[in-house]
Amino acid sequence: MKKIIYNLLKFGISGAILFLLFFTIGLREIYNNLLKINLIYFPLLILLCYITIWLGAINIDLLIKPLDKKLEFMKLFKYSLLSWSATLVVPGRLGELSLVYFLKQDDIKMGESLAILVLDKLITIFIYFIIALFGLYLFFDSTEVIKIVSLLIIVIFGMVFFTFHSKGRFLIKKY
Repeated sequence: MKKIIYNLLKFGISGAILFLLFFTIGLREIYNNLLKINLIYFPLLILLCYITIWLGAINIDLLIKPLDKKLEFMKLFKYSLLSWSATLVVPGRLGELSLVYFLKQDDIKMGESLAILVLDKLITIFIYFIIALFGLYLFFDSTEVIKIVSLLIIVIFGMVFFTFHSKGRFLIKKY
């Protein structure tokens, strides 16, 4: 009985959101915008999303291996897909934390799964930083790139100092 009520509640809220969307924007405006979509890019978009989620599952798999836990790759792919879906719904990309819950179901401790998630995000940020460096060289000359990278490194070290060092936290509390 609870499941029926839960599903009715989900459908009711979904219907209310769609009604508000159509009422606020207008059916004609939505229809006109849908006609402007070039459908040739849609399969490529879906393929790119699945490749991204697949690579995320590979990252999680590589980070789980040192824990001597045996998880099927398809299960990790499913968890990555569910986590990505939760991220689309929950604000602030907090849906990615659902991966901790899914990994906990497979006897991976919460601390370990949170460490895996944080390491995955740190590796992703590092890779984005490397790609951004190549992008900077496309738009700026080398002296400007050195200035920008130096400034970023100073900001990162400052953030680490004020976050993790006791003197840095003391300065934040004081001022």
